[in-house]
Amino acid sequence: MYPVQTRYITTLVDELVAKLEGAIFRGEFPPGARIREARVANSLGVGRGPVREAVRRLEGRKLVVRHPNRGTSITTLTKEELAELLEVREALEVAACRLAAKNITDEAIEKLRWTLLRQKDATADKFSECTASGITLTFTIRLPSPAEIAA
Repeated sequence: MYPVQTRYITTLVDELVAKLEGAIFRGEFPPGARIREARVANSLGVGRGPVREAVRRLEGRKLVVRHPNRGTSITTLTKEELAELLEVREALEVAACRLAAKNITDEAIEKLRWTLLRQKDATADKFSECTASGITLTFTIRLPSPAEIAA
């Protein structure tokens, strides 16, 4: 039996959200930086309408803030807000690891062993060589679906 391939249909706005979100996470737009929709649209070769909608979605995700008469800027977190977010993230990651460990398959364990062996072999010099040649080491946890958990 062959695995089912899932195809995701994305819109231009979805792609813009992903690009802008990635740029924010990579620090290309630092906290507090203004987002000028016209400049973003021009640099990406798209209209202002899709950029405006993408920025609205980012606002819904609390990544940007709209200021009346001042435009939109990247959200700036206080130390307390950041500490709270990290605490929530830690709890979610612990829960995810517990679920993964509880439901891991023999095949997944072998993949983890192989990845660990590759990482042990990767000294600083070898790691540089690997990344320069495009080799990347990945670690992925597949969480069970709600149906699998209920079963």
